[in-house]
Amino acid sequence: MHSSGMKLPWELTLPMLNKDALEPFHKRTKLLGNMGPCCMSPQADPGDLFDQKRSSYADAGLRLMRKTDENFWQQQISFDRKAAYKKWTSLIMEEPGSWVISRPRKGDGLFELLQHGLVESIRDALGVKATSTLHGRANPLLRYVQFAKKNDVPPFPMKESIAYAFLKETDTAPTFPRSFITSVAFAKHVLGLLHADEVLDSSRIKGHAAIHFAKKRKLVQRPALTVDQIKSLENCVKDEGRTMYDRIASGFFLLLVYGRLRFSDGQSITSMELEIPTGADRGYLECAAERCKTSTSLEKRTRLLPVVVPTLSFTEEGWIEQWIRCREQQGLVPGSGKPMLPTPAAGGGWTKIPVSCEVAGDWLRALLKDVPAKTTAVRIATHSCKSAVLSMCAKYGMEPSARRLLGYHSAGKDKSMLTYSRDAMSWPIRLMEEMIQQINADNFVPDASRSGYFPAGNPTSYDGKDVESTSSSCDSMDEEVFSHSADEQAVEEVAGTWGGDMSSEDALFFRHKISRCLHKTADETGLLFRCGRMVSGQYDQCEGVPKFLYPSCTACFRNR
Repeated sequence: MHSSGMKLPWELTLPMLNKDALEPFHKRTKLLGNMGPCCMSPQADPGDLFDQKRSSYADAGLRLMRKTDENFWQQQISFDRKAAYKKWTSLIMEEPGSWVISRPRKGDGLFELLQHGLVESIRDALGVKATSTLHGRANPLLRYVQFAKKNDVPPFPMKESIAYAFLKETDTAPTFPRSFITSVAFAKHVLGLLHADEVLDSSRIKGHAAIHFAKKRKLVQRPALTVDQIKSLENCVKDEGRTMYDRIASGFFLLLVYGRLRFSDGQSITSMELEIPTGADRGYLECAAERCKTSTSLEKRTRLLPVVVPTLSFTEEGWIEQWIRCREQQGLVPGSGKPMLPTPAAGGGWTKIPVSCEVAGDWLRALLKDVPAKTTAVRIATHSCKSAVLSMCAKYGMEPSARRLLGYHSAGKDKSMLTYSRDAMSWPIRLMEEMIQQINADNFVPDASRSGYFPAGNPTSYDGKDVESTSSSCDSMDEEVFSHSADEQAVEEVAGTWGGDMSSEDALFFRHKISRCLHKTADETGLLFRCGRMVSGQYDQCEGVPKFLYPSCTACFRNR
């Protein structure tokens, strides 16, 4: 007996699969029941989970996760980390004497260091850095090494003239020269790359990077959610005609909206406590999040980010209490290492795999597809949730200091004040609640044109200027479209083979155009991957057999 990645038509949750075509099968299953081992159980069929209730998750064509996917996901985390160590080890081994971390200490021999302690030293030096950061910083340096070898010059120790020639002769994206400088600085401060200052202090290299970066496409921010879209999410949480998947997901997106949170910060929440005083009509949901993006120092990483979500919302009955009850019914309890929005399981329930940002964006758009959008030029995404309330506050004229605190930012001079305030969010939250009351009373219309914000005239309680919110960040992992260049080729030439030798495989290899995830076909037809996905225009066929299997689909390469 062996497992297979092949899927039958009724197991696929793809947009092109017509669910009406499966109706006779569902009817036969319901009428005749389970007649034996050859008959599928109704619970095991993902389509049955959405028979009686509307599901935006199914409408978006998103894939349900299985138990094997959860095991592969846990293995993939370790595999990705080891692949990053492989890249940096290959860079250091080009010239160990040019790196402080690979130089022997007093009493140690060079052979002993390289044989036993180098890999361990690299792991410790890169300990708290994110895996995606390690890959992103290594790729520009690998391309630099590739260029130096082609021109028969040693890549290390670094020389300003070689680095300048590399940037001038390399046809790259506008942001690549700046990424290269960032990678050199990272290698200097983290792993001790010698002679890096010669490159970092070069005026012509910095000027070349600035000229190219100016050619970058202009920043297009995600549109903020409108009041009608937020109301639609609140009604979805309370709609018993929707699946639990959609109701819980809608509540999570509302948590991002009223909590002014990024997607990654919302997934990192470890505790929730709802407080509604006796006899009061509203209260607050107190949350704590760990490993937030604003935690840039080791001291901040040991602290929990306090998140305050008022129960006052744009609908009369609110949504928080109903959302918490739905989570309790599904057994979703927040805790360390548990995502707030996990991936739905194929047989019902939830897995331990967090929903990715791309999947969450598709899910959010499916939930709001029936609500007219303010603009169709740019699609809404998860970052639209964080910017919703903050943009309303800016239009309302709220003080910049209050909006800065609502977005979990602070000025450097306010560090001591916030340390001893204990509850610095009280004042901004009260202003936010007052703004919501004005919206509910139709005194403030944030989705109108500039001249229609205040139908009854401007409010007299605020003197703040109408400026745009400064909380948005272009570095968030919220569905940015990246430009891919020759990184994969440079990694294969410099780092060599990683993840197994695929030269004996007869399959075709494809990479996703956006994520660059590597897949291989299941048979000679080349129409289906081993993981069950269909080959489509979203994938580029690889030339030949790839050597460095990162990033790769765990289901397609499960036997590596």
